[in-house]
Amino acid sequence: AVFGPARVATFRWNPRVRKTKLEDVVFFAEVNTHVALQTGVIDLTHLIRYQIAQGEIKALKVRIPKEMSVTAVQAPRLATWSFDPDTRLLDAYLDQPVSGDFTLAVRTQVSCEGLPYSATMGTVQVLDAARQRGSIALAAPETIQIRIGETKGLNPMNIEDFSSAAIMAATEKKVVPGDGLVIRRSFRYDRADQVSLPVETERVLPEIRVIETGSLSIADERIVLSTKLALAVAKAGIFSVELGIPGDFDVETLSGPDVSHWDDVGEEPGGKGSEPAVEPEAAAVPVAAAGPAMPRSEKLLALAKAADAVVAKAPAPKAEAAALPPSQKGEHTVVVHFNKQI
Repeated sequence: AVFGPARVATFRWNPRVRKTKLEDVVFFAEVNTHVALQTGVIDLTHLIRYQIAQGEIKALKVRIPKEMSVTAVQAPRLATWSFDPDTRLLDAYLDQPVSGDFTLAVRTQVSCEGLPYSATMGTVQVLDAARQRGSIALAAPETIQIRIGETKGLNPMNIEDFSSAAIMAATEKKVVPGDGLVIRRSFRYDRADQVSLPVETERVLPEIRVIETGSLSIADERIVLSTKLALAVAKAGIFSVELGIPGDFDVETLSGPDVSHWDDVGEEPGGKGSEPAVEPEAAAVPVAAAGPAMPRSEKLLALAKAADAVVAKAPAPKAEAAALPPSQKGEHTVVVHFNKQI
């Protein structure tokens, strides 16, 4: 450039506008996976963070591990998505190209039978990424116990270091409200194709403690046992309790604040009263929730039999459930009416 004589000359430089669509695409991926181990199903939330160093992306491709089915895909400016179960490829298309940082949320499921069950999980692979790293966290309610086998391609990490954004994305839409998911273990990896995480699950059995306070009334024609059973349930909730009825006794009444109904099964002499303890709709705390769902419960029971034999032992009903062997203790008061000896 040639300029004429002047006392003041002003020069301005404007940077050239970056045209990302003309650049070669280079991006990195970080995948944080939240694994929720439920009864009969495993819910996985994969939070994929794209760090686009140059260029721009409009089509996203992710390889999904075997046995996983895609249930939902979420992202800003998401136009449509499709999943091919044969090729295991998830294709997501945006309505306009993006650059810089971008987040894609993918929800998958693994169907399992009821507890106990076992599964081996991998992680999703972001295709065309220059490098992929990530982390996996295993979460389960307190009613489910998990055991982890020999892992591959994973290194243990602190639970507190797992992505809070992935936890929020996983708990935003719970399959079971109030499921009380707690993260048990977490791992990190830097080679997605080498990740293998075998997991076994089983149900945590509840512990039941029973305290009985009863009164045995011996009269001329009838022998009546009126008792109160105070049940304390720990570790897990229960839906029903079986009361072992002493022989030759019949159930006259069975009541309690959380009793739905009861049936006299009668498998043994005297039978068993089977009583679903709580209806979930009427309970203040859902029975299937984590922790002591039914921490304390009282049952009022009245039994009677004909007084045609000598009572050698004071009868006592026994509480049973699908749990560890219950601990039961209590006391009885024996009332003898006129013309009877003890």
